[in-house]
Amino acid sequence: MRILTPYYSFFIILLSVFSCQSQPKEQILEAKNFQFRLQSTPNSQLVDVRTPGEFASGHLAGAVNFDYYSPDFENQMGKLSKENPVFVYCKVGGRSEEAAKILRKNGFHSVYELQGGIMKWTAQNLPLEGQMAKEKNTITEASLQKLTEGDIPVLIDFYAPWCKPCKKMEPMLDQLKSKWTGKVRIERILVDDATSLVKKLKIEAIPVFSLYVGGKEIKRVQGEQTEEQLTTLLGEYLK
Repeated sequence: MRILTPYYSFFIILLSVFSCQSQPKEQILEAKNFQFRLQSTPNSQLVDVRTPGEFASGHLAGAVNFDYYSPDFENQMGKLSKENPVFVYCKVGGRSEEAAKILRKNGFHSVYELQGGIMKWTAQNLPLEGQMAKEKNTITEASLQKLTEGDIPVLIDFYAPWCKPCKKMEPMLDQLKSKWTGKVRIERILVDDATSLVKKLKIEAIPVFSLYVGGKEIKRVQGEQTEEQLTTLLGEYLK
């Protein structure tokens, strides 16, 4: 029996970790690459892991809907064939990333994720089907203009309840609203209620924070932010 030295054992473990991490990177595809790979792959399995309501508002042709938030989600995913490639997507990529992890953990090797989700897909003017629900446009360009007018700078948070970073930041944003009273207003816009506006502003992923002064956007950042990063974004307006 061969006994491995601690250094050799560590090397083997490290190598296995890196090999596991490198594979998914090749399977995270930008929208047009995702479309091409999907269409050119025989026996592909396309899975939409959004809620049924989101699915009804428009989905990729041929997709089946397994709701990531369903208690039965893992059992549903287990019905897929391990022999055939799986293509998975959601709204912006968070749920599909978690779904892909579950699949890989359970022995699925060919799992492709749509980078940026359906928001990136529609931003590339790629087709959807089954659009049973009308687009919501509760918040329009005119609404945004009215919301951002005035002497006080306005920080707009484009968010959604299914966005993990958005939810994580909520307590911090509530604190900043009080802390910055009289200096900056913080307003939130639900992207699902502002479909046309989001397209016009070319918002392809969330969260997005846009700073408006006098009704005009002057700065924008994307992704989860710390209090320090938001303070930097606001710069001179918090002095």
